[in-house]
Amino acid sequence: MNNILKINSYILNISAILFFALFLSTKSGHSIGTGLAVIGSFLSVKFLIQHPKDNNTKIFAFLLLFLGIFWSHSFDGLFSFSLKGDYLLKYSIGAICVLAFSCVTINPKTLMYAIGLGAVSAAAIAVWQYPARADGYTNAIKFGDFAILFGVMSIIFSFDKKLNNYEKIFFLISGGCGAFASLLSLSRGGWPLIAVIPFAAIFLAKNKKKKIILLSVISAMTIIAAINTPKFMDRVHLAQKEIQGYLTQRDAYAKSSVGARLEQWRLSWKLGNEKPLAGWGENGVMEGRKLHVEQGDADPFVLTLHHSHNDLLNMWSERGIIGVTVLFLMYGTLLYIFSPKKSAIAEIQEDKKTTFIILHLAGMTIPIGFFIFGLSDYSFNLSIGHMLFIFSPIFFISAINHLKTND
Repeated sequence: MNNILKINSYILNISAILFFALFLSTKSGHSIGTGLAVIGSFLSVKFLIQHPKDNNTKIFAFLLLFLGIFWSHSFDGLFSFSLKGDYLLKYSIGAICVLAFSCVTINPKTLMYAIGLGAVSAAAIAVWQYPARADGYTNAIKFGDFAILFGVMSIIFSFDKKLNNYEKIFFLISGGCGAFASLLSLSRGGWPLIAVIPFAAIFLAKNKKKKIILLSVISAMTIIAAINTPKFMDRVHLAQKEIQGYLTQRDAYAKSSVGARLEQWRLSWKLGNEKPLAGWGENGVMEGRKLHVEQGDADPFVLTLHHSHNDLLNMWSERGIIGVTVLFLMYGTLLYIFSPKKSAIAEIQEDKKTTFIILHLAGMTIPIGFFIFGLSDYSFNLSIGHMLFIFSPIFFISAINHLKTND
């Protein structure tokens, strides 16, 4: 029995490394990690009945099952279920995996290094693709968003006082690699996530004076770095120009990068207002767009785009208030799961408390990151977005449970 558990533990730990390390640097590389995770999970099925499940594991498993049904319904009609995207299968397998990873946990350091390697490998592929806009093997926006997510997580890991100096340097470097990869993608939507770092540092600081100093230093460094990064400032100035142009000359700027988004947002808001309860549906929303274009109410360019480039507005136009509510349920549930609760911290051994808190803070960047990314893009139009949303919380919940159950 112990040998089987040990083998399963190796399999699941390796799956975490492969999932993050290959996520952005190879074509569908994350599938190798998820495939191994599924194999290890099914080998762990015999232990699931006997092993007690913590509340966070149960909550996330139920959420995944619910989301599998939700994403499988196209909202084009009462019984308009679709197998497109295999969402029911993906989310159901995710529910099984989160249960398996609760009884055969992964080592927190394995998770931390896996994400750090993911940030480094993202930078490597970005440099390889330079001077073209870095997009890994997905698209530039997704690549930039998820690279900055891995980078921010890595920097948060560097705050762990249990790490030696070399390990802290590694996570600081990998954090920089994630930011650098995002910069080479030229996608601006994920950059506000960097603001999470000073808040994490402040949360971990022991006294008020140190909190203020940390906030001041990190904020100043972030501003100075941004101002002195030409590509960053070029994109900021371009965004300002396109916003002003769209507001004054909508027809001329409706095809620009920012202008196209604003045109989509305006149209999506109108479409949602017309069918506020359940929206137009995944297929019906395109018909709604065509109607508005034919009426001269929207630029024809919107028909070349397959989504609203905004999670909330995309949900609003396709799935109405039901979809918007589910979106907040998704993010709110993860925020609840990863919020560092005093009662849970009190039960952890003293020498593990900092790591325990840091894993929670890094875990919180998942829903925060997805929310930020969703302000300028639709996070769930590609499989890679769904896979990250399913499996990254599974690995974090497992690592947190490892600290609870291992002396």
